[in-house]
Amino acid sequence: MQQHDRLQPHDLDAEKALLGSVLLEGAKFHIVKQIIGPGDFYREAHRMIWDAMASLDSQGLAIDRLTVLSRFEGIEGEWRAVLNTIENDTPVSTHAEHYARLVREKSQKRTMILLADRMADHAFNGAESAAIAKETIIALSPIRQVGQSRKLQPIGKAMDSLWPEIEKEIEGGFANLGLSSGLRSLDDVTGGFRRQCVYVCGARTSMGKTQFLLTVAYNVAKAGKQVAYVSLEQSDKTAITRLAGIHLNCALSPKQDLPSKTKIREGFKLIHDLPIHLTDTASFSTEEVAQVIGESAAIYGEPDIVLLDYLGLLNDQGDRGENRAQLVGKMMHRLKALARDIDRPVIIAAQLNRASEGRTGSSRLIPRLTDLRESGDIEQDADAVLLLHRHDYYVEQEGAEPDPARMNTLDVYVAKHRDGPTGRATLHYEPNKARISDRASNSGARIPGHVAEKENEIEW
Repeated sequence: MQQHDRLQPHDLDAEKALLGSVLLEGAKFHIVKQIIGPGDFYREAHRMIWDAMASLDSQGLAIDRLTVLSRFEGIEGEWRAVLNTIENDTPVSTHAEHYARLVREKSQKRTMILLADRMADHAFNGAESAAIAKETIIALSPIRQVGQSRKLQPIGKAMDSLWPEIEKEIEGGFANLGLSSGLRSLDDVTGGFRRQCVYVCGARTSMGKTQFLLTVAYNVAKAGKQVAYVSLEQSDKTAITRLAGIHLNCALSPKQDLPSKTKIREGFKLIHDLPIHLTDTASFSTEEVAQVIGESAAIYGEPDIVLLDYLGLLNDQGDRGENRAQLVGKMMHRLKALARDIDRPVIIAAQLNRASEGRTGSSRLIPRLTDLRESGDIEQDADAVLLLHRHDYYVEQEGAEPDPARMNTLDVYVAKHRDGPTGRATLHYEPNKARISDRASNSGARIPGHVAEKENEIEW
């Protein structure tokens, strides 16, 4: 067997972060044990701590610092100092799966080095090439792509672990199971923004997609939830000003009738402490978006929702010969992976093309799924697609016939919905007042958003 002067591949920081994540949230062990095993750890103390966790899990006991310590009574070694370091260095448990994949990747590389050495020894010692190849193929069979090492399991076992969530859905009548947008008419259609789901918000220019995302950010933050808002289109100053305008119900621009300066200052002060975390870097890839979300989670806590404005400005680099549609498909795959990895909803703004201008008929201006730029992969990977349509815009800009019942409205067409019905929510929106809200009758009662009774009412 060959001796290597170079250090074997390993990532001790990832090993510590993985174990720390499980100590913070014992339930994570059920997830990460599907990805790695004790043999994947490079450091012996880390393997010992993992074995203690596995022993607790096999007996149905809770996994935390005290229970893990109980497994080491009378055992000497560096494990105690390592355990203290792990606990102190891991702020959140959000990225346990990511750490497990990093550990697994290094372990697989060590295995490949070992197999390569073995192949060389067999070849030098005269073994037949066919026998060497067969042995190597068999040895390599357990090595798969990182994150694809999970196994099939009986439905009953899966149901047992998921039953608390299922029971909650049963009790709630399977309604509004996700994070509320703060717009009840919209929540009536979507059921709220669900964890691990990607929502694409498509609109043509000037329809209000950025204002829609900022309104959701404001509403979610006002409800005490953490918001991560990544803007590739506008500066932090612009986003902050628009958020203040939402709070004041007035677009803060020189063409509007503005509140007093005192009231405006109060508006900025009131949004100062909202749990919204911004970044306005003009050039970001999907990988960098995932990185900045992870860094923010470590500093400020895990976000409850991620909003990205917008898809077309991400700067991922494609492979040679790859067209834009293929690259957008890859970006959507990565954003879907991000939603699953952080276990949170991700809302993405996207631009619609101008195909409606070439259509005929009374519904020609209503947006459709095919209006999404590079629509195939966007539609495929999105769990839901929301298409925005503002009647006022076409009256003002294109001379469309005005409909008094639809003035000052924003239609949100739920054109695709993997977990529920499609339909339409009609909201109140006056651009000069900045705020998007539920419509209200003269008595102040909410008017429910229209939901299509039949899917064929609207041609997607």
